[in-house]
Parts: sequence; C-alpha cells; structure tokens
Amino acid sequence: MNQAPSRIALWKKIPIEFLVLFFATIVSLSLVSLSRVFEIADVATSSTVVVVLYVWLKTLLVFGLLSVFVGAFLLCKKIFPDKRLIYWGISFMSFLLILHIFFRLTSVLIASAFASVNGGYTIAVSLWYLHLDTQLRVYSFLDYFIELVISVPYLVWVLDLYYSFTVVAVVGTLFMLAFHSAKNAREFVFTLIVAKIVALLFWIVLPAMAPLQLATFESVALYDTVQLIPEQTAVVTDLYAKYQNTYWANVVTGWDTFWKQTYDLGWGFPISSNPSMHIIWGVLMAFYLRKMHWFVGILGVNFLLMEAIGTMLFLQHYSIDLIGGLLAAFLTIYLTKKLLRYEKSHLAVNEKAWFSFLYYLERCGSQITTLLSRRKK
Repeated sequence: MNQAPSRIALWKKIPIEFLVLFFATIVSLSLVSLSRVFEIADVATSSTVVVVLYVWLKTLLVFGLLSVFVGAFLLCKKIFPDKRLIYWGISFMSFLLILHIFFRLTSVLIASAFASVNGGYTIAVSLWYLHLDTQLRVYSFLDYFIELVISVPYLVWVLDLYYSFTVVAVVGTLFMLAFHSAKNAREFVFTLIVAKIVALLFWIVLPAMAPLQLATFESVALYDTVQLIPEQTAVVTDLYAKYQNTYWANVVTGWDTFWKQTYDLGWGFPISSNPSMHIIWGVLMAFYLRKMHWFVGILGVNFLLMEAIGTMLFLQHYSIDLIGGLLAAFLTIYLTKKLLRYEKSHLAVNEKAWFSFLYYLERCGSQITTLLSRRKK
C-alpha cells in the first residue's frame, strides 16, 4: 500500500538567508533588552529598543508580502507560461522586497549592537587598541603617509571616493555577478549577511570606537572615569591639527560628523571598529569577482587595497581592525558555504522562485555574451 507523501514544514521552504537573519535579529533584540534590564547598556536612549523592535515587526510584514509574491510568481508561471512580462514584473518586485528585508534586518542587527554596549567598557577597549597602535608607531607612519598623499593631486579625493561609495561598489558587484552566475550572486549576498553577523559578535564582545571619534566625541568624557582619554588620544588630535587646513581634514571631519549624528539620535556609540566591514567587503568582492575572470578579480583586489588605505588614512580604524577584517571575511566564506550545504541537504527551498530575478539577469548576461561572440566571428 502506497503511503501519502509527507508534507514539508513551511519553515523548510524558506531560504537559509531569511532563517539566519530572523534568528540573529531575535537574539540581538533579546540581548539589547537584557542589557537594558540589567543596566549594562548606558549610552543609547531607552526608546532605541522600542524603535528597533518596531522596525523588526514591520519587516516581518514585508516578508509576508514577499511570500505572497513568490507564490504569485509560481502560480503565474503555471497559468500563463507564455506571459513572461507578468511574472518578470513579479520577479523584479520580489527582488526589491528581498533587498529591503535584508537592509532592514541588518540595520536591526547594527542598531541592537550599538544600543547594548557599556560606555566605560567601550572606552577601555578603544584605548587598548589605540595604545597598541601607538606602541607600533602607526601614527608616526600615518603622519608621513598623509603628507605624501596630500602632495599627490586628487589622490585624497580618489581614496575618499573609494571609501565613501563602498556600498555602491558592493551593489554593483552583486549585479555583475548576477549577469555571470545567479548562484554566485546569491552566495555573495548571503556572505554579506553572514559577515554582518560575524562582525556583530566581535563588536559586542570587544566594542571599540574609531580613533577619531574617541578623540573628538565630547560625550565620551562622561564615561571616562579615570580621565585617560585626553592624554592617550593626543597623538590623534595632534595629527588632525597638523593637517586641519587640507582637503584631507575636510574628509575626516565629514566622517566624524556622520558618526556624531548617530550618537545624537540616541543610538549609542558607533562600535563598528573591529573587524572593519570595509575590509570584509573588499575581501568578499575580490573572492567572488575572480570567479568571473582573473582580470575582474584583480579589480576586486585593487578595491580591497584602497579600502585598507582609506580605513587608516581617514582615522576610522585601528591597525588590528584590518587583521580582524581579513579573519572575519575568511570565516564568513567558510560559514556561508556550510550553511548553503545545510539548506541543500535539509531544506526544500525553491531557489529559482525566491531568487528568480537573479536567474533572469543570468539569462540576459548569457544572451549578451552570445551576441558579442557572434559579432566577433
């Protein structure tokens, strides 16, 4: 007697990216709530938890809408197999919703980390990183390097362009990968999510502010119980004062103002120092772009080098953050591949339905490549 096929649990049809993000955000929300209850967190305002929870709940509703769009995509392909424009439009809307959800939930992770830290502990860790760089004579080298960079016309502007538009480069990489391989494009997006979670663990355990923010934030003095900051950050303030009338100082001040706004809005100290997300993104871009072509991979390596220079040049990181970024990036790649293998063997995800837009881009890329090869002949 034949047995009826067993029904698959609904959660097993959800892509691993969303499962990981939902789990991570639940943990982060619990952590920030507990840190407020036990009075560990003392920097962010009390309303921060409410705002973050509100954003998380709204994102759940958006995920429900995305699930409806995925179901509509499958239904339209079945009922109207020749009406490609209909399910292409649904596919595009689903892709926008996916990006929206990923952005919102990663923002919840970052905000939860910023809001859960203790001010005194953050300053202690930051000063330890700064002391390490001082012992290594990093700022003596930076003094020489800044003077060299300033002497080359437009070089500061170019480095600022790389550093400021990192997110644009990451999104551009996603589309480049999608035209080449939908599988690699999806994996790249997943690494961005995993990277944020890996970095979050470091930020919570060893929260640290960037050297410039440590030296210039007036609010930091409220948590500096032993009054060490003015003396130990003098090496940073002296370096800034030396070049304060240059374009380099304008760029540095811009980043300082940006992070001050984060604090003024009540989100807490910006503790995203170690590992450096710019380094992580640079490594991930180089790793996946090389799968397209070795020359494209070299462009990715070039971007990574520019990011490494920018992180130190604009006083936004400590030298240890670069090492932390490299280690976190390789750990991210390893974990991503393990999680995708888990999805393949234990879940029942219709990848081509959830990420159909990436497969359309891959098809377009294949058609463009074919057309160009014919023209060459």
